[in-house]
Amino acid sequence: MRLTASDTPDFPDHGSHLVEGRLVVVTDCPIAAAESWFERPDLALSRIPGLRSGRALRDDGSFASLRARAESFAWDATLQARADAFANEAMVGWVEEVHKGLAGLRGATATLGSTGPIGRLLDAEFGLSWGLNRLVEVQRGLPLQPPPSGGRWSADWFARGEQAVGVDSEWAHLRRIAFGMGKTAGAAEGPTDAIPTLEHRVTAGLWFFVATAELLADVWQSPAEALINHASDLVRRSGLPMP
Repeated sequence: MRLTASDTPDFPDHGSHLVEGRLVVVTDCPIAAAESWFERPDLALSRIPGLRSGRALRDDGSFASLRARAESFAWDATLQARADAFANEAMVGWVEEVHKGLAGLRGATATLGSTGPIGRLLDAEFGLSWGLNRLVEVQRGLPLQPPPSGGRWSADWFARGEQAVGVDSEWAHLRRIAFGMGKTAGAAEGPTDAIPTLEHRVTAGLWFFVATAELLADVWQSPAEALINHASDLVRRSGLPMP
């Protein structure tokens, strides 16, 4: 990452390169733009750990200043309020994927210009796995918040989610299946039979939406709350089995 002045023209060599057989990805960031890393919870989670562990190859003091801010950064009440707002907006955004997932599982015929059943399932599978996981990460401030039982957060982002909510929780179980990792109910012991199909993953994702709605029930605000509750009720009334 190259920190640049706001009026610096774009460098021609940004992007991905092979250097002596190694992948090197070069990105440019104006120093002024880095201010948002400390104000937006979604950016704080992805940028501040890197600033804390980063190593300067050349520095005029700009990186050292940002790193000092990162070291003293605290997830305070203001940032938590912004994280809650982010979760509300993101959860409403994934309501559409609930409708796509239900329609795809029913094999609904696509109308002109719309996505067919397989496309709907694929759209839903992404939003009801990666999308829901990301909004919970941001709302919970992972890994910038202290771990729930002391100690240290796992270095693995997937394990951190389970660590925050509970490894044996229904939320964690559904999340594993939605990501294609967990074993569905009633699956045989053989390794092939345990692999969730696309339909299984979407079904788990729909129930993962419900579990996420329940997990963050005290976070939802109007008008998001009504949309989230309505989508959750659609899943509950769908007759889809809990994976």
